[in-house]
Amino acid sequence: MPFLSDAALGALCATGSALTWALINLLVRSPSKSFVAMKPIARMAGTLQTVMGRLGFGFLLVMALLGGFPLPAPAARPDTVELRSGTGSVGRLPRVVVDDGGSYVAAEKLTALLKGSWSAKGSRATLTVGKRSAQFVRDQPRVVVQGQPIALDAAARMGSGTWLIPEDFLVKGLPKLAPGIAAAPEPRKPTAAKPVQGG
Repeated sequence: MPFLSDAALGALCATGSALTWALINLLVRSPSKSFVAMKPIARMAGTLQTVMGRLGFGFLLVMALLGGFPLPAPAARPDTVELRSGTGSVGRLPRVVVDDGGSYVAAEKLTALLKGSWSAKGSRATLTVGKRSAQFVRDQPRVVVQGQPIALDAAARMGSGTWLIPEDFLVKGLPKLAPGIAAAPEPRKPTAAKPVQGG
């Protein structure tokens, strides 16, 4: 007698692979027939059929089910970066992810949020906020803020007709350009508490 109804087996079939369905169909619907081909081997081994009948069935069923269900993918990063000041949120910037996986923000949108000015000429550009400025050179992974060079993970670049600034500038350079404003940290997944060992 089957352990699962036809509807349940059909649902497993819809979510699993053909191999999963074949194993479930073979083992669950007719477990006694699934070992017919193994009788000569079972006779030689003595207790192989009994062991397979008790342990192998459960193991194969679990493995078949695990093979039919994909593991969850890691959580995707948010599509925006929030800028915050001491008084609250300044606003959100759309995150631009390029071909190589690097994350950027559009220079014009950052300038608007900071109420600053942006000027670009050739391969050089300057972001000014109040009396402070940050100079970028296209294809160079650094920025100069108030005369101090700061290394960045990637270089400023052009994309869709606009300058793109590496996202790590918001952490490394923005606090020096606009003190009190910084990128809000992304929420982290809660981690399991480590057990305390008594002594």
